[in-house]
Amino acid sequence: MSAHPPFDPGTVEAIAKVPGEAGSGTDISRYFQTNSLLDESGESTKWRRLNI
Repeated sequence: MSAHPPFDPGTVEAIAKVPGEAGSGTDISRYFQTNSLLDESGESTKWRRLNI
């Protein structure tokens, strides 16, 4: 069975922009906290926080 090739950076960016536009910064922070994820991006733009 062959693995799916990784997404290119432009696709990852486009995917990150969808929830970044739909939610608030507080929503993103809450999601990270609820799922025990650290936001060490140092970014303030919502989609950039998700584009890891």
